[in-house]
Amino acid sequence: MKLISKFLTSIGVGIIGLISLIAILFSLLNERELASHSYGKPISYLKNFEARFYDYRMKSHLSEYPKNDDLVLVKIDDQSLQKIGSYPIPRDNYVTLLDNLKKYGAKVAAFDVLFPEKVMACGEDSPDDRVAQAISRFQSVQGNSVILAYSVQEDPGIPTDYLFGNAPFEVITSIVTTQSLCRDIDREKIESTNWPIQPYLDAEPQLGYLNMESDTDGVYRSYKAYQAVYSQDLEDVIYLPSLGLRTFLSGTDVDTTKLNISSDCTGRLELGEKDLFINHRKQAKIRWIGGEEKFGQIPLWRVLEGKDYIETFKYNKDGELLTQDVPDDHPSVAKIEKVTRSLEDVFKDKIVFIASTATGAHDLRNTPVDSKLPGVYAHMNFTSMLMTGFFYKSYEESIKYSLVLFFLGMLLILGVMKFNNAILDLTTLLLVLGISYYLDGKYFLPKGYELKLFYCYFAFVSTYSWVTFISFYKASAEKKQIKGAFSRYVAPSIVNDMLDNPDKLKVGGEKRDITCMFSDVRDFTSISEQLTATELAMALNRYMGEMTDIVFETNGTLDKYIGDAIVAFWGAPLDIGDHVNQAVDAGVRMLEALPAINKEFEEKNLPEFKIGLGLNSGECSVGNMGSDQIFAYTALGDNMNLGARLESLCKYYGAQILISEYTFKRLDQDRFTTRLIDNVIVKGKTEPVGVYEVLYSYHPFMKDQVSLKKFKEAFDLFLKGNFIEAKTSFDEILTIHPEDKASNRMSETCAHWIENPPKEGEDFRVTTMKTKG
Repeated sequence: MKLISKFLTSIGVGIIGLISLIAILFSLLNERELASHSYGKPISYLKNFEARFYDYRMKSHLSEYPKNDDLVLVKIDDQSLQKIGSYPIPRDNYVTLLDNLKKYGAKVAAFDVLFPEKVMACGEDSPDDRVAQAISRFQSVQGNSVILAYSVQEDPGIPTDYLFGNAPFEVITSIVTTQSLCRDIDREKIESTNWPIQPYLDAEPQLGYLNMESDTDGVYRSYKAYQAVYSQDLEDVIYLPSLGLRTFLSGTDVDTTKLNISSDCTGRLELGEKDLFINHRKQAKIRWIGGEEKFGQIPLWRVLEGKDYIETFKYNKDGELLTQDVPDDHPSVAKIEKVTRSLEDVFKDKIVFIASTATGAHDLRNTPVDSKLPGVYAHMNFTSMLMTGFFYKSYEESIKYSLVLFFLGMLLILGVMKFNNAILDLTTLLLVLGISYYLDGKYFLPKGYELKLFYCYFAFVSTYSWVTFISFYKASAEKKQIKGAFSRYVAPSIVNDMLDNPDKLKVGGEKRDITCMFSDVRDFTSISEQLTATELAMALNRYMGEMTDIVFETNGTLDKYIGDAIVAFWGAPLDIGDHVNQAVDAGVRMLEALPAINKEFEEKNLPEFKIGLGLNSGECSVGNMGSDQIFAYTALGDNMNLGARLESLCKYYGAQILISEYTFKRLDQDRFTTRLIDNVIVKGKTEPVGVYEVLYSYHPFMKDQVSLKKFKEAFDLFLKGNFIEAKTSFDEILTIHPEDKASNRMSETCAHWIENPPKEGEDFRVTTMKTKG
């Protein structure tokens, strides 16, 4: 069993550790590498579990990240659309917007809005021309930029008319790059259907594409920082910035901005003293700081109105800012603060995004911070990340610390579990989980490490569960083995109690207060001579089975069978409480079951069984006795020997149940009927012991209580030395119960002492046995 459990433990822990280790290491693989292999899809699922757990941890710390007041969102929200009264928004509203942004000092106006179609207009004065002029006016201020959006798509499945055959690079500002060694370029092209109209391009705005791709589980965690397309001569690769990257480059004064492309097609975007890792899919993971609560925001209609306004801030009881959509009387609102704001306060030297947040715009994305977040917040979080240098550490660094945690945690848990202490095991597991979670939240998350806690925790919890399961399986098997062994000796109820409460069981030699019983079939030798081997076995099995069942039913322990003899005891291996009365009850029930057994034997022409029982109570050595290979659960000691002597004396006294005075003194006198029949010094002893007969239901004196009372009175007379009166009483009893051997013996004893009065110092009250019985 030990070898099997060790083998199963090792195999299970090995498999758990290997799965977790593989899942952690596969985090280094990007989606393109996974997609190119047959195992890509299942591994992506494994990565999703880890990503979801990281999202949860990251989201729980969003309140610790500061708000970025340098980014402002002009929301084309439902209220703005209601006030404007039409959709799409008339272009002249964008003219007013840009002019007011210029007036109030905005630095960058980035449109997360597509302008692919001209507006129909009468005459030469077109709204599109007025928008183009507004773009030029905004950009006339040194350092100001307007950024317009476009989209790109892959070639397959896209009609040729929807894509530019040769992209209009003359109007695109690419990123400064190192010499590219990577030629594994996605075959993507610019969508002509979403390209800004020519009047806007003539105003020379900056351009940024707005495509984003979700992970395989539909969550937008990464941001495509740039796109790579071939030049017109197909010799060079042009790297085009996304809307977020273009906005950052236009709105900040970084010393250097260079994209380094490696031969493995990953990249590093140098941003001053820091650089941003970009994977094979040209994606950088967004270090989210939150949604609308983390950026300045204002509805479009307020900007168009161009007036100061009162802004309301709502906080919960923890001081966290709530969204404006929460009603003032909502239970979560603990504090309301109203601040008068001017548009100059809102826009001075700020980077402004213009995007739709209206419900009908359907630009909602499933993000780690909100399952229904307007898409513009992905651009803003990415831009904010670049501005603050709030980047993630490299995958390699995160994996390194994840592996350190993995191996340390596994070694600690497995090491502690060798002590086989369930409370210590669980405490260690909880400490490992709690401490690592605390360190992740207080150090690793703020520093930008992506610890692979999900699969570390999977390994820890699974290892704990597996080892605990094997230990439980082993314990169950051992319990089954113990139950099988002890069921031969003790009642099933006691075995179950032993298994449920092992602290009550002490295996090995120990001193226990017990009551022992010795039972023997009278004249068994002559009985066996009358029967064939088959008949003898049948008769003995019937008798032994009935008697053993009674032992078990009274919570006794079967010590052994010795031929036709039964040895049992009560009070071990478990403390059953009142073992004296239970043992005596067993003896009475055995005698009362005997007539039915003998009736069966009579019908089968088998001889009658008569038995004698001897019981004694006291301290004995109890436990597994024997050799290392063969042993038995038994009881030894003088008190066991006295029980055996009492059984042998049953024939001498003509009794069927004899108990010692040590048992009698602890017996329930109201429950059992007894009579003192002698004080005996058994062979091998020097001190006398009182011997009592226990009466059973069909005993003659149980039906004749008058004679029983007279016997007790006569015995008292004998003990007082009044032999003549005692003999007279015993003789009177014999006239009614001539078969009562105890009365006959006492009559003869009285006659002896009448004829031979006791000498000085001679104790007439004690019988000394020269033989065992």
